[in-house]
Amino acid sequence: MLIVGTNGLSRIIADEIRQRPFLGLKIIGTIGIPKEKEMIDLPVLGGLSEFEKICKKYFIEEVVVATDFREKIIGEIGGIAGRLNLGLRILPPDFEEAQSHLDISYLGFIPLLTYKERAIYPSELTLKRVFDFSVALILLAIFSPVFIIIAALVKLDGPGPVFYVQKRIGRKGRAFDFYKFRSMVRNADSLKSKLIEKNEVKDGVIFKIRRDPRITRVGKMLRRYSLDELPQLINVLKGDMSLVGPRPFPVDESKNLKYEQYSRLNIKPGITGLAQIKGRSDLTFNRWVKWDLWYINNWSFGLDINILLWTIPCVLKGRGAY
Repeated sequence: MLIVGTNGLSRIIADEIRQRPFLGLKIIGTIGIPKEKEMIDLPVLGGLSEFEKICKKYFIEEVVVATDFREKIIGEIGGIAGRLNLGLRILPPDFEEAQSHLDISYLGFIPLLTYKERAIYPSELTLKRVFDFSVALILLAIFSPVFIIIAALVKLDGPGPVFYVQKRIGRKGRAFDFYKFRSMVRNADSLKSKLIEKNEVKDGVIFKIRRDPRITRVGKMLRRYSLDELPQLINVLKGDMSLVGPRPFPVDESKNLKYEQYSRLNIKPGITGLAQIKGRSDLTFNRWVKWDLWYINNWSFGLDINILLWTIPCVLKGRGAY
């Protein structure tokens, strides 16, 4: 496979392919585009004028066009790709902005890109709820000894309750009690205002810092492997949350959402989600929300299963966990 473009979209495509070796796709490199910022860690094999030569030299079979200058480029390489019998894939021009489900429809013989909201049927919601409840119940039974051990460690580490309960915003803006094992000092909420200037999440909507002084010794270990999130299985049993969905934000941080970002509240929040396996706290807030909206508009039961499976290595690596 050859990627045309070196921008952020090219990097996203490369990352997705690397995470799916079972697809059998090997990225040879990229074609550089004049005036385009290089944001990808792949070799630039040449420019557009060398496209045919590069395709022949490296026995390219698939080409992905991922650049802001796609209209001009397709005109230059489309004929060559057809003559060489190459598969040609093109990223939609408004991929990052369009959060609706994308489909291809035909008006007579004319192909049209169609954006539409993903309709979720009652039967699908029932399946999701039954799956959530069953898995949460099984996991609570399996992890009950772990709950006891963590509760003891939290108590021994310092004064304060074992569980941290906070109001968070769920589906359709409804507030609910959100459960975690306490990983911070008892008065952590009152100290937040003094640390707000140190916020490391780009866009400044939600608050997170890598070396938060409020985190306890046991709390560091719990957060490193997301063990502090285990009590949210109770939230799943209660029906406030799902196993997979957008992460719920605290009430005060939810007030910073823009109007177009409220769509992430159309479904139940989750313990894990697409944004979590894509980088968690290492993402900008806008990127975080875009992954949430993409999940909502492309939801399927199979997607939930894939996200749950991808969550396991992400948790073990501790990527973006702080």
